[in-house]
Amino acid sequence: MKYLYVFLIYIIGSASTCTPNNDIIGRWLCDATGTFTGQDQGQDRTIPISEFYEMFQIHPGKYQFNSDGTCKFTVSKRDGTFQEHIMQYQRNYQDNDNKILITNPAKERDTIIMTINELTTNRMTIRLDDLNDDFTLNLNLNKIE
Repeated sequence: MKYLYVFLIYIIGSASTCTPNNDIIGRWLCDATGTFTGQDQGQDRTIPISEFYEMFQIHPGKYQFNSDGTCKFTVSKRDGTFQEHIMQYQRNYQDNDNKILITNPAKERDTIIMTINELTTNRMTIRLDDLNDDFTLNLNLNKIE
């Protein structure tokens, strides 16, 4: 009985950290917490994501992951304009269940590695590494659908 109890704890603990393919499916909204790290005059500089939003006069972005391997990133500016980026994603990047390769077939420069740090049914904490523009975003997202 003791071994069964330990086994159940192991299974429950493993299930909370696994990221099956459909866990990210849906629409996610970034919140105002997290960080942006990028180059500023040749030096890495980290600022709160809220300062990043303010600098570019944008609202927190929305991500939509579809079951067909496509994803959409939408960012709206405070003047009412918005941009949508439709990309493709590949799970299990470099044989790591928590890494996702995001690419834009139309623009080879758009290559991002997304690392899932935490994932629940309604919240996701991620790290986005832009391989071409050399910046990193650490974001917290809440599921909206």
